[in-house]
Amino acid sequence: QRCSFFGAYASRVVVPSWQVMKMPDDMTFESAAALPTVVLTALHAVNLAGAPELIGRGRDALVHSAAGGVGDMLCQLLRLYGLRVVGVVGSQSKVRSCKADVVIDKSSEDWAKAAARHAPDGYRAVFDANGVATLKASYNLLSRNGRLVVYGFHSNLPKCDGGLGALSPL
Repeated sequence: QRCSFFGAYASRVVVPSWQVMKMPDDMTFESAAALPTVVLTALHAVNLAGAPELIGRGRDALVHSAAGGVGDMLCQLLRLYGLRVVGVVGSQSKVRSCKADVVIDKSSEDWAKAAARHAPDGYRAVFDANGVATLKASYNLLSRNGRLVVYGFHSNLPKCDGGLGALSPL
């Protein structure tokens, strides 16, 4: 059996059975190791947006980077809560894998105008993974009492030294 135990850094461990989950046969160890972080980040973001009490069924949510790990999980969780999810992806190749109800490809259209068209009354929650490049437009797309949750800051990273700049360990 292939199993993964989150938090274990050894070749062998002894743990209670409730702490172990069977990995699907087609899942890599890398994907299994990343899954708890992705799921917990998405759950925390949805909680910050006020789920389940403040989100409510029949409302709209906007998710940036909707085809990425956390964005994908956000789309799935928000749909489970009954929201209509509009996802923004960065290229045509990501449209098909996106689990949002509506997908906006920002490489082929103005994402903010498209997002406004899909939710004229604004979004109950916007989940932004980009930071400075999209933050103002994301804020402007909120409905009254909507929540903006920042779960990443892709566009805030320096663009020199291989993209790491002062963050480079070298």
